[in-house]
Amino acid sequence: MESLIRWWVRNPVAANLVMLIIVTAGWLGLRDIEKEAFPSVQPDIVQVELIWPGASPKEVEQQAIQRVEEALKNVSNVYRITSEARESLGSLTVETFPSVDLNTFLNDVKNAVDSITSFPRDLENPRVRRFEWRPEMIRVAVVGEVGERALTRLANRLRNEMAGLPYLSQVDVFGSRREEVTIELSERALRTYDLSFSDVAAAIRRDSMNVSVGEVRTQTGDVQLRVENLADTQENFEQIVVRQTVDGGKVRVVDVATVIDGFEQNEILATLNGKPAVLLQAMSTDDMQVVKASEAVREWVEKTAPSLPVGVDLELWSDTADIYKNRMELIAESSILGLALVFVVLILTLEPKVALWVTVGIAVSFLGAFSLLPANDVSLNLLSTFAFLLVLGIVVDDAIVVGESIHHHVHHRGMTGDEAAVAGAFAVSRPVIFAVLTTIVAFAPWLFVSGVTAQFTRQLSVVISLALLFSLIEAFLILPSHLRRLDTRLPTTGWRMRQQRIADGIVRFADTVY
Repeated sequence: MESLIRWWVRNPVAANLVMLIIVTAGWLGLRDIEKEAFPSVQPDIVQVELIWPGASPKEVEQQAIQRVEEALKNVSNVYRITSEARESLGSLTVETFPSVDLNTFLNDVKNAVDSITSFPRDLENPRVRRFEWRPEMIRVAVVGEVGERALTRLANRLRNEMAGLPYLSQVDVFGSRREEVTIELSERALRTYDLSFSDVAAAIRRDSMNVSVGEVRTQTGDVQLRVENLADTQENFEQIVVRQTVDGGKVRVVDVATVIDGFEQNEILATLNGKPAVLLQAMSTDDMQVVKASEAVREWVEKTAPSLPVGVDLELWSDTADIYKNRMELIAESSILGLALVFVVLILTLEPKVALWVTVGIAVSFLGAFSLLPANDVSLNLLSTFAFLLVLGIVVDDAIVVGESIHHHVHHRGMTGDEAAVAGAFAVSRPVIFAVLTTIVAFAPWLFVSGVTAQFTRQLSVVISLALLFSLIEAFLILPSHLRRLDTRLPTTGWRMRQQRIADGIVRFADTVY
């Protein structure tokens, strides 16, 4: 260790170059790092969704879910399967181990589900997808007393506009019911026309669909032929022909049923200041920049609100960028105040040169951590910034202990130049290094926590480990080089006495507190 410190002390250009590289990389990392209020996690889960219109939960369980569970027994790396059966819907949650590649696991599950050939005929194609959990970033409310249908359709249009804004990709509509066409059959009308329920259902299934009927080859190219006949409104469904008589008469759906163009039966109500509202939820993205996204949304709201129909307003409901900004302001104020106090105390107790380079060393250690956070998939969020607050005291101690030791060897041991810097840093190298390593080891187990929790706790471990490692690099490779030319002359008697009194006062205060 002594020879390593000596080489860096004798090569100050290399030490300054390393410091410059760390500062530059830290600035670039701080500029490009993801910024979000809460960390995004990607659970090791694959979801299988089974839709069977009209089926009871028991039928969904016995004829759909159980068959999928049997097929999944042949898939490797399955940790746990959780299933749920409801009316017309079944879902399975398939968990795997953290070390397994989720894309490969997703393909294995999809192949297993696709191999099932004994599903009921009316069951829709199973949907196999990766489970994603994204925290909400911004919520905008579309408010107005213009009717549920008009408000919902306006919200869907605004949702498409909002999703196209910079730094946004996923925007969900919440607080509204999906439009639904309900067909209520009349038993008397069915008997009058000698029809059954299955006759009407088959007619709707047959006529309400989009069909590709081939292509026409021409000299200028091929033309695709497609019939767009999917019913979507009340009038479309009413005009569907159920039966045609030999004399040319037609029995339509409107003759045997009442068609209601309404909404699904879902009890949901969203209001803002007593007025009906539909919410637009912007979710976090893979490359999150919460402040820039917030600015884009706020600008869009101000620009779009005046062009909305009379009686409709666009208001910002919540914004996690405010939480992020408040935390960043707190950390910035604490960091500046802490560095200022360290600088003042070191000037009063040691000397300005030591105070300057120790304070710079603390900033360099944190910038070094910022430089490697993006490569370790750690964003700047409430958890990672809390880790910086946790490790701040240890990073400060490393630089102060090494700087004070070099100062002591110069003014109390009579050593000068490079030898004082090497001897001072080496004298405290073992306790400082082992103190840092034991702290890293104390937080290391969080890296090996299983499940979704690991994606939260690892951010604390990564930040603390990187900051402490860079504090060692700065304290033993860079700081001694900067303090190799301390002035061996003692300060004037008056200044020295004042320093001694301040130092004695600090010691007495520490003894009183602890």
